[in-house]
Amino acid sequence: MLWSHLRLQSPHVAALGLTERVVIFRAVPNRDMPRFYALAEFIVRAGAFDLWGLCVSEAMAAGRPAIVSRTRGCANEFVMTESTGSSFDLATSSNCRRN
Repeated sequence: MLWSHLRLQSPHVAALGLTERVVIFRAVPNRDMPRFYALAEFIVRAGAFDLWGLCVSEAMAAGRPAIVSRTRGCANEFVMTESTGSSFDLATSSNCRRN
């Protein structure tokens, strides 16, 4: 696999049987980011706090939708359901879990 040295093993992903579909990477060099976005179907930013989330802007510039928690600054500004992605309430969502 391309960039396999950057790939992280996740027991959560493995437990759900998603290792062939979900890939989590370590820090990726900026020069490689356009290729990562081109390969992605979408990105997920599910953290509890972030002022903006630059990767969301970058993904959208590459034409990829973003799934973000509503605590992200960008969630209310330009993540529009059915258009540019979707947002969710991290505290009450049964579909999203914290690590």
